[in-house]
Amino acid sequence: QTEHGSYLSVDPKVVDPILASIKEEAEKAMAKNIQPILLTSPTVRRHLKQLVEQFIPSLIVLSQSELLSDIRFQSIGEVNSGYAG
Repeated sequence: QTEHGSYLSVDPKVVDPILASIKEEAEKAMAKNIQPILLTSPTVRRHLKQLVEQFIPSLIVLSQSELLSDIRFQSIGEVNSGYAG
């Protein structure tokens, strides 16, 4: 965190495979005419949105806390890092 707000610092070796996985899953959904939504934790939602909107501007990024209890959704994919460390 800085005086200008918080930021996310992530090693490209970690973030690149995550972005590739997000892009792959989003493209699969869009090919089926489905609007992809990336569900993540509230802690990283804003940072993740800023990161992915450069590559997939139409991707909706939500945190679990933003989901309304009366809205149903279906998981159609899962993102993984593929990073072995």
